[in-house]
Amino acid sequence: MGIRVHKAVGYGIHPFLAPEDFHTKVNEAYNLTLKDFTSWCREKQERILNFVHDTDRSRLMMFVECDLKPLNKRHFKELMGSRILYDAEFGIKDALLLLPIVHDGWRRYNSTIDWVEETHAYDQKPRFEKVSVGLSPYVLGKPPLSVAAILLWLGLESLWPDLHEALYIYWSCS
Repeated sequence: MGIRVHKAVGYGIHPFLAPEDFHTKVNEAYNLTLKDFTSWCREKQERILNFVHDTDRSRLMMFVECDLKPLNKRHFKELMGSRILYDAEFGIKDALLLLPIVHDGWRRYNSTIDWVEETHAYDQKPRFEKVSVGLSPYVLGKPPLSVAAILLWLGLESLWPDLHEALYIYWSCS
């Protein structure tokens, strides 16, 4: 058994007070493939676009072209729960981070480099930090539509104004 570091960037909120049914929704997300989630997004496209209130051409193109569409066959089988980082047991109990569905590189697990950095500089302490830069290719303060869709699916629309770019690190045993 060893200790493993989890490191991710995305759009999050801290402190986050999980609603009563939140754990049930997160468990459901681990039974939903990204393919099925993108089908839900297509059915709710108008609701998602109205929710975001941003009609600039690039955001609409992201919706149509890639932001809510898995990029390859592996994405189709991936679970939507992998885009929701909430770990009350090993992570920070009141932190939530959401990842766009098309950015696999925004999350790492068990990297030796991360382990050395987090052990040396931060004493293996969980961290949730706002970042003051946009997460490429997105503009600071404008999360992608897939993040908005995940919020809607979770029933957490009220969090949208407080969502911000963040770095989240936590540890787990394996």
